Amino acid sequence: RPKGKGASKAMPEGQQVPKLLRGFNNWAIKEQPVPMNFSRIVGEEDELWWEVEFDVPKDAACVNFVVNCENGWDNNGSKDHKVAVALPPPYTADTVDEWADSFFEGFLAEETAARLQAEQEAAVRDAKRLKERNAAKEKAKAVLRRQMKHVMFTEPEVIEAGKPVTVFYCPDDTALAGSNQVYFTGGFNRWAHKRKLGPAAMRPPGATGRHWQIRFNVPKDALQLDFVFSNVPGGDGQYDSRNGFDYHLPIVVSYALTVFDWDGLTV
Repeated sequence: RPKGKGASKAMPEGQQVPKLLRGFNNWAIKEQPVPMNFSRIVGEEDELWWEVEFDVPKDAACVNFVVNCENGWDNNGSKDHKVAVALPPPYTADTVDEWADSFFEGFLAEETAARLQAEQEAAVRDAKRLKERNAAKEKAKAVLRRQMKHVMFTEPEVIEAGKPVTVFYCPDDTALAGSNQVYFTGGFNRWAHKRKLGPAAMRPPGATGRHWQIRFNVPKDALQLDFVFSNVPGGDGQYDSRNGFDYHLPIVVSYALTVFDWDGLTV
């Protein structure tokens, strides 16, 4: 009840609505301010009264509050208002520790559920990001294959471990333009695989064709095909090594081939 009297049963015109700022357990739990409602108390009709209703948390031992109206504050002389909350049966002031302990299992379950929920949400986000990254990688690989197709392409377009592949090469716009013979030198897994390819002479194009070609089997434990082209089987000559970076193409591992002896032997 603020200081001052009012004869009307209605809220006085121009009266500002105060707000209640409340918390619990010495402000350990804080809630948003709420506007109070104009009220009348039986027997106190000539006084201005304000009220507000709110829920008290089950683990609250006391209510802390202050009242604010524009620039005015009622904070009990800077001590704040504090009201004790009656403990539910069978607890009393002498068994307050047991009452506090009774919340432990519930809090533990809530914390565990919140942690599991956060982990699940994080897993969903990670899976989504991984899917997006993989899709972006596949898109980039497809773009690269299309860009390189006028010089080099493979059949099938996606190389699979343990299966044959044919590499086609057109030297017209490369350092090997006009070569009478083209050689293929290849390897796998950043050239670290024990199996090497060539230098091997590629089959020349037909009468109306432009692409030289070579066909070979891909090892079951290969993850990447590495190769260069040349017009000599070795030594001095012209080489197309993609400006020193070599050609590299990814290899898709079959679902049936997921465990390897990384020395090159399939387990």
